[in-house]
Amino acid sequence: MLVWILDALAADAVSSITSTDRGTSVVLIGRSAVAMLCALFATLCLGPIAIRFLRQRFRERIDSASESLNSLHSGKASTPTMGGALLIAVVVGSTVAFCDLTKPAVWVALVAVVAFGSIGAVDDWIKATTRRRGLTVGQKVIAQIVAATYCGMLLHSVIPSGDLKFDIPFTEPLLIAGAMLPVWASFVLVAGSNAVNLTDGLDGLAGGCGVIASSVMTLVCGFAAHPVLALWAGMPYTAPAGELAIVLSSLTGALIGFLKFNRYPAKVFMGDTGSLPIGALLGVAGLVARQELLLVIACGVYAVEALSVMAQVGWFKATGTRLIRCSPLHNHFVLAGHHEPRIVQRFWMAGVGCAFLAIASLWAN
Repeated sequence: MLVWILDALAADAVSSITSTDRGTSVVLIGRSAVAMLCALFATLCLGPIAIRFLRQRFRERIDSASESLNSLHSGKASTPTMGGALLIAVVVGSTVAFCDLTKPAVWVALVAVVAFGSIGAVDDWIKATTRRRGLTVGQKVIAQIVAATYCGMLLHSVIPSGDLKFDIPFTEPLLIAGAMLPVWASFVLVAGSNAVNLTDGLDGLAGGCGVIASSVMTLVCGFAAHPVLALWAGMPYTAPAGELAIVLSSLTGALIGFLKFNRYPAKVFMGDTGSLPIGALLGVAGLVARQELLLVIACGVYAVEALSVMAQVGWFKATGTRLIRCSPLHNHFVLAGHHEPRIVQRFWMAGVGCAFLAIASLWAN
């Protein structure tokens, strides 16, 4: 939107913004910074209003499969949920304001955010207004696969067929057939959204890790969109990733602002309305930048949380015993008696370590 306004005011101004080399360096950094600050300011200003609105309509119901966790988290009952709606509104608004809306990559990101946010909102609404535990696993996964596959089909207009390969840190790039892109995109987006969703169990945990992961992917997309920086970092040059750096900057700013209300003791929860689109947007960024496995490293905390659930289920089916006290992994430490803020801080520290490892992996090849 900003690009269109400048285009109307001065052709010379917009040419400096949209040119491949300059637009993805100095001006891209400027737009990303302004988008992040505006998203942060908007979240801080709108947060109290959103909390009052949600408190009257949608409150958290503590009803997990673990009675011990239900007892420990009983104090969280009646906390407003669906705070992710605020995140979606701010990210979409900032994206529309500061991105070049003629770029298909921007629309893929917006579709992913809105589609996965809608799935999460339906799930949260059912949990908050009925005695059910939201959508069934099958209903949620099918909806996610449909949304992710559609995003994968849209990506064909973003990624040239000859560039359908992604970098594997510490080894050679792997080529993906063009027809497999929707399938691969579906896997990445569904896995990413569910990993963030599983992590969203303690105050500020998913949001703080989201700030770290989105910051890394902002840097990665910025590098990927610049031919010189991409070569320097040893990654494929993918110009469409530039606008996604702005979208991710908006997400970073929104999450930083949201943490003011979501940190311990939380005044509002993001719910599935927030966790699902966060994972989906990070997945889109990884796909467009052709850095899916770097994304896994950057989102290491999310990945470990998801793997802990799969390991727990597999181990229990094989042996009849539990591998850890309770999955996801953060619940293991909760039941072990660790204080919630301490657990979150340690997970954030692990997230920072994963971020540095992800950045270091750029030069591993």
